[in-house]
Amino acid sequence: MDLQFDDGRMVPLELNQPADFDGGDAVTGILRDDAIRDFNVMVDRRYYSTRLDIAQKMETVPCRLSAGSVLLIHVLNGACAVACGGQDDPLGPDESAIFEGVAQVSVSVRAGARVAIVTLEGVAGAD
Repeated sequence: MDLQFDDGRMVPLELNQPADFDGGDAVTGILRDDAIRDFNVMVDRRYYSTRLDIAQKMETVPCRLSAGSVLLIHVLNGACAVACGGQDDPLGPDESAIFEGVAQVSVSVRAGARVAIVTLEGVAGAD
């Protein structure tokens, strides 16, 4: 898919390539071929900064949360296991887990899976 902005910018996207832009921007998604599924993260930047990573190889990804932060794990396809506080929970396609506040979480990505890992950090001074 390509993103066409009203200011004339064209941003060509590839599979698993995050694109960061202001949600207030006027943008049109232009398909190159067949239909796709996209994954969007929208936050009010007055309150949160965000990071989106796509884990797509067999690995264990450590995620550390601090006070005021939120972690979202969403399985795009395949499966993973999420461990927090000694409990290991499996997640399948289109399933999500959300953690808030101080925690140590690890995401074990299975072979052939794609997992979106979204971290929202509270902005200092935002209430």
